[in-house]
Amino acid sequence: MTPELSNETGKWLERFKKKNSFAEILASLKKAKDLKILLIGDTIIDEYMYCDLIGRSLKEAILRVKYLSTERFAGGVIAVANHLSSFCDNVTMLTVLGAGPENETFIKSQLLSKVKPVFFKREDAVTVVNKRIVRKAFLEKFFGIYEINDKPIPENIEVIIGESLDSLLPAHDLVIVMDYGFGLMTPAIIEKVVDKSKFLALNVQTNSVNLGFNLVTKYKKADYVSESDPELRLAAGQKFTPIKELIPTVWSKMNSKLFTVTLGPDGSLSYDGKNFYKVPVFNTKALDRVGAGDAYFAWSAPQAFFGVNPAMVGFFGNVAGGIAIDIVCNRKPVTIEAFLNFAKTLLK
Repeated sequence: MTPELSNETGKWLERFKKKNSFAEILASLKKAKDLKILLIGDTIIDEYMYCDLIGRSLKEAILRVKYLSTERFAGGVIAVANHLSSFCDNVTMLTVLGAGPENETFIKSQLLSKVKPVFFKREDAVTVVNKRIVRKAFLEKFFGIYEINDKPIPENIEVIIGESLDSLLPAHDLVIVMDYGFGLMTPAIIEKVVDKSKFLALNVQTNSVNLGFNLVTKYKKADYVSESDPELRLAAGQKFTPIKELIPTVWSKMNSKLFTVTLGPDGSLSYDGKNFYKVPVFNTKALDRVGAGDAYFAWSAPQAFFGVNPAMVGFFGNVAGGIAIDIVCNRKPVTIEAFLNFAKTLLK
C-alpha cells in the first residue's frame, strides 16, 4: 500500500520519525501479544444489498434499483475482536445475541480462532442487523434498514452478565467497551465495568437509532476514550465551539488519562490533560469508511494502556484506519502484516 501524502503529512512524519522508530512499534506489538484483553459490546451484522440503479419511478416519488446480491459482515464488537486478535493472543469477548439460530451460526463462523467468546442470549430481540442498499459499481449507499430491538436487555440477563463480569473484570489487564447503544450497556453494567476494570478503554458511538441518547458522559470514568467529532459535540452540547475548547471540558468529566477525537479526513486529536497531539490521516482515498473508527480504536487502545506517547497512540490508530478504509465494510480485519507493511512504508 503506497499512500499519496500531502506536504503537511510528510512533514509531520519527518518530525515523528525523529522521536519514534519502527523498532519501537515492533516492540510494542510484541508486548501486546501477551495482554489479557476483555472486550464488551454490542454485536451487529452488517448486510450490503448490492443493486444497480434503475431510476425514479414514474408513478411514485421513489428511487428504483435492481437487486443483484447480498453480502454479510460480522460487525460491531465481533469486528473489533477480530482486529484485536491480529496482534493479541488473549482476547475474551462478551456480547449478547438475539433469538434465532441463523444469525448466531453466521457470527460464530466469522469469529477468528484466537477470540474466546462469552455469549448471552436475549429471546425478546433479534441480533441487530444493519442493512444498507448499496450501488455496487461505486459502493454508494442509498438508504438503510435496521432489524433491531434496542431496549435494555432483560433484567435476568443483566444479573447473569453482572455475575460473569465479577470474575472476568479483575482477571484482565485491559477492558475495552464498544457501546453502540443497542441495549447491552445498562446503568448497572456500566457501573460495574467502571468500578472494577484495571484499565478501561471506551468508545461510545452515536448512530441513527440512539442519536442524542448514547453519550460518553454516562460513564463517570475511563482511562482511554476515543470519540468522533460529532459524538464529542453531542456530549458537550456544543455545535460550533472549537474542538480544542470542548475536549478538556469532556475530558475533565471522564477523569481520563488520554482522550482522543477522530476527525475524519483531518486525522485525530488527543489530549492528556496538558497538551494536544494532532495526527494526520495516512490514506485519503476511501473505498468504504464503515468500520474505520472501530479499527482505529482497536489498534490504539492497547497503546494507550502501555502509556506510550500520545502521538504514537494516534499513529497506531490512523495506520489501522487508513488500511480499514480500503476494505469493504468488515470483510476482513486489519492484520498485523498489513499494519506493519503500511507503517514501514510511512516511516521510510
